[in-house]
Amino acid sequence: EGLLPLHLSCQNRDVYPKTVAALLELYPDAAKEAASDGSMPLHLASQSGCSMPVLKVLFEANPHAMTDKNKRGETPFKCAEGKQASQRSLSELEEQGTAHAQ
Repeated sequence: EGLLPLHLSCQNRDVYPKTVAALLELYPDAAKEAASDGSMPLHLASQSGCSMPVLKVLFEANPHAMTDKNKRGETPFKCAEGKQASQRSLSELEEQGTAHAQ
């Protein structure tokens, strides 16, 4: 299904940030690779309800994923619906990214 180890890890809400960082160290472009459904790792982590530290590692590896849409037309924020902690974390990351861009 076009899933890299990073994608698989991001489907586990209990994945450790160090695990995600280690996978990105081995293959930095994995954060920019979409699964067969168009989901980036940030989409999958958001949908799974991963922790803020995991979302932050993914966001820092690919800030553009915040606005990328999967084949269902969903952004990571939309994928996080029903998971308030993930939505709150994504909002914070987006604000930080906007502040750094200015």
